[in-house]
Amino acid sequence: MKRAWCANSPPPPRGNLGGVLLLQVDTTGLSSPIGAIAVIAALVAAIVVGVRALWHNRKR
Repeated sequence: MKRAWCANSPPPPRGNLGGVLLLQVDTTGLSSPIGAIAVIAALVAAIVVGVRALWHNRKR
């Protein structure tokens, strides 16, 4: 059974405007090319540090 809209509850969403607005506004800057390069560089650095730690602590 569907609930009726009440005066003290927020109105139901109309369409997909909320999702579209969230996709258009990127406050972090990670969707820019520089942001993507920074994320890739951080991932590579984390992998390198992990491999070096495993290599250094390997059993002989």
